[in-house]
Amino acid sequence: MEALTLHMPLWAILYCGIIFASASGTIMMSGRKDILYIVGEYLSAAFAIMFFAMYYEVTPYPDSSIVPLGMLGFILFQEGWVNRALYGFLKKGDESPTERRFMLIFTAVIFLLFLSPFMWVIAEVFKHFS
Repeated sequence: MEALTLHMPLWAILYCGIIFASASGTIMMSGRKDILYIVGEYLSAAFAIMFFAMYYEVTPYPDSSIVPLGMLGFILFQEGWVNRALYGFLKKGDESPTERRFMLIFTAVIFLLFLSPFMWVIAEVFKHFS
């Protein structure tokens, strides 16, 4: 019997799980129940996970960079434009300046920490095409 081998490191598998959980959480937070929104959110998560699958050669790279470019474009559209209503907490004006500054710094740090591995993998995938 052959030993189980992981094609991706454990951290990447866990990170992809977080991406999927984040999509589920975003759907619940949004309160939207229309099927197009739900499919779009899960498709965005699937595209993000596919970048890891391509980088770690779980799936083959496409012949052209147009496919990952389209995937990235859809992710940015879904998370930046379709989910724009979820970012209203940054526009609130009822907190103190200290609280607001802390919230913005905390948001930026979490954003950078969470997105750094993803951005690195995207850069590496696009380097494959150069």
